[in-house]
Amino acid sequence: MYKAKYLIIILFFFKAINSFSQTKYEFIGVLTLDNNYIVPYNIFFTENSGVIVGYSLTDMQGENETKNEIKGTYNKVTKEFKFVEKNIVYTKSTITQNDFCFVGFEGKLKLENQMAVLKGDFTGVFNDGSVCAKGKIKLIGSDKLYKRVKKLSKKIKHTKLIDETTKLKIDPIKMLDSLLTNRLKNGENTSVFWKSDTMKMKIWDLGKEDGDKISIFINGKKVLDNYIIMKKPKIITFQLVEHKNSEVIIRAENIGTISPNTARVELIDVDKRIKLNTSLTKDGETKITIIKLK
Repeated sequence: MYKAKYLIIILFFFKAINSFSQTKYEFIGVLTLDNNYIVPYNIFFTENSGVIVGYSLTDMQGENETKNEIKGTYNKVTKEFKFVEKNIVYTKSTITQNDFCFVGFEGKLKLENQMAVLKGDFTGVFNDGSVCAKGKIKLIGSDKLYKRVKKLSKKIKHTKLIDETTKLKIDPIKMLDSLLTNRLKNGENTSVFWKSDTMKMKIWDLGKEDGDKISIFINGKKVLDNYIIMKKPKIITFQLVEHKNSEVIIRAENIGTISPNTARVELIDVDKRIKLNTSLTKDGETKITIIKLK
């Protein structure tokens, strides 16, 4: 009798674990608009009991790079996959939240296959629901992409036509990883949309400590002066001005032993964390505009 009770408890425990399990997915590709204009487009999400939650990246490392929240559903029986973009997390574009065209997609997808291809028609809508764009979407699972890249990398590694120094410079896997990194560059402005009345910012060295120094200005006031970026995060918290945008400027004061000047920057709001990487030359500056949501 007791064994039966224990068995029921164990089965319930494993069922509970399974119900909370999540699978992460990453798809990389392009949007092709009806005018044949092509835009790089990636989605990253988890699927849990048919619910899709994650984010999209449009025009990654382009002048209009934008990160959006995505939400949707997946039916494991019919393979129907749906998602829509919601709120802008950050953007390098000059457009406002109301002017942005949010992508929506409905189609078939075998999520169980990590090498899957997602393709079909998409529709973009403004905040008011009016249609702003239509076109084709084609994305491939990152496993499939990395498998192809690894084959290319292997060929390059074994060829005798390229010297060893050049091989290191053109390693396709490293190049792909670099392309999938959200970077803050010289002269760029990145706008983030914010809910909290305060902002917490963490800055640290994601790789090898190499002596990079930065200064940080918030609304024109220097809050960090010639700081040497360390592996241990430096935390800055500041109050946002009500009904006004705030500006954060990060300046590279030098180039350490490894070029360029780089730092991982994490911005922490009440319901999200935005991770970005700086990539600056000496005296180069990048700006982050904090847009307070009403």
